Amino acid sequence: MGENIALLYMSAYFAQPAPEGSKNRFLRTQTNEAAVSALWKDPASRPDKIVALCSDTVRTKPTVPAADGSGNKVPTLEYFRDEFLKQLGVQPEQLVAVSVPDSMEEADQTRAISAVLEQVAENDNLYIDLSGGMRDTATLLLIVARYLKDIRMVQTKKVLYSELKGNSSVVRDSTGLYNLMDLITAVDAFFSTGTTEKLKAYMKQTGETDPDILNLLDRIDHFADDLALCRVQMLKADLKAIARQIKQRPASRETLSSLLYELMNDRFEAEFQNLMGSRSDSLPALVQWCAHHRMYQQGLTLLSEEMPTYLCGHLFLQPTGKALDYMALQPQNKGKSWVFPMFHYHFCRAALFHEARPFTVNLCLTKDKTEANGNALFRVATLTEAQEYLTAAVEQGELLLDLTRKDTVAQGIVYYQSVQQYRNQINHATDSAVKFQKDTGLLPLSTSAIEQTLGDVAFYLFKLKECKATAPVGIELLDSNKAF
Repeated sequence: MGENIALLYMSAYFAQPAPEGSKNRFLRTQTNEAAVSALWKDPASRPDKIVALCSDTVRTKPTVPAADGSGNKVPTLEYFRDEFLKQLGVQPEQLVAVSVPDSMEEADQTRAISAVLEQVAENDNLYIDLSGGMRDTATLLLIVARYLKDIRMVQTKKVLYSELKGNSSVVRDSTGLYNLMDLITAVDAFFSTGTTEKLKAYMKQTGETDPDILNLLDRIDHFADDLALCRVQMLKADLKAIARQIKQRPASRETLSSLLYELMNDRFEAEFQNLMGSRSDSLPALVQWCAHHRMYQQGLTLLSEEMPTYLCGHLFLQPTGKALDYMALQPQNKGKSWVFPMFHYHFCRAALFHEARPFTVNLCLTKDKTEANGNALFRVATLTEAQEYLTAAVEQGELLLDLTRKDTVAQGIVYYQSVQQYRNQINHATDSAVKFQKDTGLLPLSTSAIEQTLGDVAFYLFKLKECKATAPVGIELLDSNKAF
């Protein structure tokens, strides 16, 4: 267990004598006294150390009548240490005074933060008094608290400030408001990375028990897990479940917990408004979201699994009866839609290409162990090669397509090959991959290149969103979901 550290900016004390007959020496207490007294009364929060930022005025200017009745005055720091803290039972060595100027520039603030950090160890508990100092002081103290939380696992247990009511100070607890920083950070972390760890930590920290809040977190958790594990088929259901749960917002909107719903709803609408249509139609938006949030594996997996169905739903593109019968005979196609072998086998491995150009578009792994440790990947076709392949496939009676959109389909094939090649490169990277990449013309394996590809494919798919596959008269439009 760490120590309890009280952190404050000590206000200068210009003490005024109390009226005759008063039990107090001064009319009002020093600004920080109320919060420190409140912490000291509770054994759980009683400070082991008080770290106080002390200005030149606080340290050197005599403003408080001395307790010895001599008529002399002492600085605020001396009064605070030798009179106020002594009355509480705090030892002088428990007070650490950090010297700062009366008005702090950026360099002074930096030095002050560094000095405070030296006094706080890993796993200490922080108690902050925001009562004293200039207007930027509270920001400085909170910055220290956030840094310590992230770097040294220091928990801020309480954030207090005192409010003057007449001649008495009333202590206010602002911890719940401070904790909203964690909530906002947690919500942002989910939308940025798809993880719920910070949300879970916030709920645990605040002791949240509201069933609606916990159900929302559970729905979010399912989405995060499915996204992390690339369970593409589950994402649409997860998003809809989150949207439904957000609508079940608490009846009372006066609690800080209910703000989670407001934050989630605003961000959900902003981030996912394009994803709530049909699974196929929302594909471009989800891929774009993955690219923007650097979820490259997830984006590539989405395209690998969903792009064929998307294209066949928006462009007329299907095998002939002869080709369909051939696909049905292949045992590896059992249980799959015709869309899968057409894209993943024929368009990627492209038998016609392979015969004429052995190292053009065969994206499968070679079985020759002498070649790049068995991980030989071949280049993606050019747009012209994809167009030639489509022409040949139509002429040989294997493929039906809208010839006016042949170039669009060819571009889709090139993009789909790029997706599969990137997935294979990532999954089968070797030490010799860079040289092999240069020799064979593979796509550059870098996050910027993958992000660019995902963005290009998403834009390509967006342009097809308003199109609909229409079969010519006399030809039946195949159901892209029907399995062999």
